[in-house]
Amino acid sequence: MNPGQQQQQQQQQPRGQRKASVACGACKYRKTKCTGASPCDACATRGTPCIYDVTTDQRRKIANQRNIQHLAETRLVLERYQQLIGGIVAILRADDDGLARDLVNAIRSNTDLSQLAAHVRNVRRDMPNVEHAFSQINFSIEDTEERQSSSGLTDFDGQPDPSLQNGERSPTDRSHGGSPPYPRKKRIRTGRIEDMVNPPVSIPAKPWTTVTDDDDFVSHLISLWFTWAHPWWHWVDEHVLLEAMRNGDVNDPICSPFLVNMILADSCLLDALDENDSLSNTELRDQFYAEALKGLDAADHRTSLLTIVQTMGVQWTYLVTNGQDKHGHTVLHEQHKKSKDLDQWRANIDREGLYSAAELAKIDTCLDNLAWTMFALDTVSSMSSGEMSPPPPPSKRRPANDHRGDGPHTEPRETLWLPYPEQKKIKSPFHYQCHLGSFLSLAEVAAKDESMLPQGHTKNDPQIYHAFYKRFEELEKWSLPLPPCMQLGPHATPHVITLHALHYWVMLSMCKEVAAAEAGHASQSKIMSTGGIWHARALNAARAIGNLMLRMYREWGHDHFPVIITQPVSLALFALLDHLHEQASLTAFVSLCYTMHAAARRYMVGKGVMRLLQQTAWDRGIQLPSEVMHLFYTHSIQQPHAYPGAPPEISVDYLLGKWDDFNIK
Repeated sequence: MNPGQQQQQQQQQPRGQRKASVACGACKYRKTKCTGASPCDACATRGTPCIYDVTTDQRRKIANQRNIQHLAETRLVLERYQQLIGGIVAILRADDDGLARDLVNAIRSNTDLSQLAAHVRNVRRDMPNVEHAFSQINFSIEDTEERQSSSGLTDFDGQPDPSLQNGERSPTDRSHGGSPPYPRKKRIRTGRIEDMVNPPVSIPAKPWTTVTDDDDFVSHLISLWFTWAHPWWHWVDEHVLLEAMRNGDVNDPICSPFLVNMILADSCLLDALDENDSLSNTELRDQFYAEALKGLDAADHRTSLLTIVQTMGVQWTYLVTNGQDKHGHTVLHEQHKKSKDLDQWRANIDREGLYSAAELAKIDTCLDNLAWTMFALDTVSSMSSGEMSPPPPPSKRRPANDHRGDGPHTEPRETLWLPYPEQKKIKSPFHYQCHLGSFLSLAEVAAKDESMLPQGHTKNDPQIYHAFYKRFEELEKWSLPLPPCMQLGPHATPHVITLHALHYWVMLSMCKEVAAAEAGHASQSKIMSTGGIWHARALNAARAIGNLMLRMYREWGHDHFPVIITQPVSLALFALLDHLHEQASLTAFVSLCYTMHAAARRYMVGKGVMRLLQQTAWDRGIQLPSEVMHLFYTHSIQQPHAYPGAPPEISVDYLLGKWDDFNIK
């Protein structure tokens, strides 16, 4: 063999195969040897795709490079989130309500995180106080299982609360009860942010309900109810009821399991919405309500009549808010029948001698509040429906309109109203007794005015109209003697804003009735097609309600608000519907639509009003403003589509009933 042939033969001999560092996906699946070529021998023989995943290459150098790159990317992402979270905290700590409100609006507007981060960066750049607050943040986070949340260790001024550090509730509990705070269970909190906020009221679940044994959840619902519902409808006395609940006596004449379950069912309507904008705890709400009804049905002569009448009042609130007006009015009628026996019931327990003087004083406080609450409700109902004369004020002792209660307890009642579940600082005091007294004074004035316009009178009654005009002037000045905490100041709470909206609602209702009577058809109320002074006053009142609702939104948002605002908002919406060509009316109308839309997200009554408003505009040939069109569904030729989120239970009868309630012809 010559040298050339030998060299050629050496070139033809196969070299040793290089060991593959990673196998292709097909060889891994088949568990066959992979040559590392592309394609490998096995895939070439079988005709299968030969694909390599380089991320599975476990050679130390390559793996380390990949880990370093991953850590660098992760660090960059974490730094971005740190800048975002720190910026949000800094804005909230800067004590600037305007910046905080803009931030909340940006978050609630479904802004993506990139845009939100840009907003936070711009605020930090433009506001030195925010940048300073950011520089003071300690970003180290300890193990949450080893350290309690700061919200549970400090009060609302940021000072440590020793009682909370010992695992107890604060002695400044809003209920002012003399009994020791009920011990709270420790459990991991998950879910809504509302579940992570310490309720201002702490009470036990047992023995009051069998639906749940979660003390925290029951305390959360009770806190919601006393924050948003109770200031308007004092079916119970807060201090007395909470004290009785902590004592745990199911035979207490002041508290019963069916009363507590009805309150819990009603407060479920006030809870936070789910992520899909639907009501949360619907199953639990139904269970609470069913258990309350079961207890009412089982009541006999040994059951406290006071708690029965109180429960029926809460049931009315629950039913009307839930869109079951007819059933609610039936319950209200039955409540009135049973309430006539309360004086005899009170005399019987006094004669039996089972209760001390202090206990009887608490019962009398509850009876007084109940009687005046029923009076206020009857007045509001008569003004809404126009079907009955308002009742005379009750003979019971009127709740004191001052900063301290004069009942069996002497503690100040105003400790601090907080817009639970938010932990927002309030800059104006709110006194529960002052609010109740102011609301009752408005009901008294409204009852006097309403009683001056009996059904069937005409414009030929000059003496009546002259007297009514004088009375209306008194109504306009109703707010002047109110205590300072109830005035519409720059830091008014939602309940105070709503109170003044109700004032304008009473004025609007009065103007509506007078204008209708002057037109010769007192049973009809085409107020906004009637000219004259009453027309102008009604229009101004409707606009004022819209402006107050705009203020409510800007200062407090639409997540939680008093349910009673649906009354003034509803009437004002229909009053302004024919005047959308006027800028002042248009601005107020848009604000009112947003408020009612927020109510419709929670309450069936809000959904019904929105659909009725849409149908009325359609029937009158009125084009709704473009600013609010997205709050409605578009019309078909036959009928409007369902309002977003409205279940099919809203029947034609329900809408017709609402139509009758507003006296719109």
